Amino acid sequence: EYSDDLGISWNLISDTVPGNRRLWAWELPPTATGEGLIRVSRSGQSGQNLYPFTIVGTPQNIQIGQVCPDSIQLSWDSVPSATIYDVFVLGDKYMDSVASTTQTQISLYGLNPLQENWFAVRARGANGIKGRRSLAVQQNAGLVGCNVVTDVSLRSITTPEVEKIQLCLE
Repeated sequence: EYSDDLGISWNLISDTVPGNRRLWAWELPPTATGEGLIRVSRSGQSGQNLYPFTIVGTPQNIQIGQVCPDSIQLSWDSVPSATIYDVFVLGDKYMDSVASTTQTQISLYGLNPLQENWFAVRARGANGIKGRRSLAVQQNAGLVGCNVVTDVSLRSITTPEVEKIQLCLE
């Protein structure tokens, strides 16, 4: 059985698990909690974990949308009971939390789109409970789906001594 309220109420996971079974796959319920407990019972005896655990879904289907000189857009599927999402970017050595949002999409600024970046997302529920961070997704170097409307070009150098350089914004 499991409880999502520190043992006030219990929900049956299964009552047909053989006694010699040492592993049981359980699909987590869709509600978020920081008060999870598991209880195993057999022949009138039972035991449960001493410390509560957290149940919050992990964001899936992380997509990298536009990759522009000034921003990179990410989106992901909604996690039931999530109230906020933390977005991570791989730093020099670790995944660093760089932003939080209540939405399932975000634009990140200050990253170099011409180098490879790695992103992950974590869902949080009520009362600050934190789920597991998603698997990281890779953004290859280069612009994607971005229309750069202003560029700088060199039209002419009028003398070898570079007395006058004419720049044109296109």
